[in-house]
Amino acid sequence: MDRMTAPGGALLPGQSPEEALRRLSQYEDLRASLEGQLASTLEKLESLRAQGRTRSATYQQLLAQKLTLKDFLSRIDLFVR
Repeated sequence: MDRMTAPGGALLPGQSPEEALRRLSQYEDLRASLEGQLASTLEKLESLRAQGRTRSATYQQLLAQKLTLKDFLSRIDLFVR
């Protein structure tokens, strides 16, 4: 990835503000997608938990997915917030 901004947010010389805004929009879309996937995963986990299926392979896979999504979101939060 080629940087468009300097650390801290200043636009680098020769970079288009419109292109920087487009790229920021893509990051925001990514975050929204990750949050949606996490919400869906949490709902599925709760459903399986209510059925007493916490030892099933599906439950374990969803639990791993939940941890991965939370890790992605926490890494984003280290830089954006």
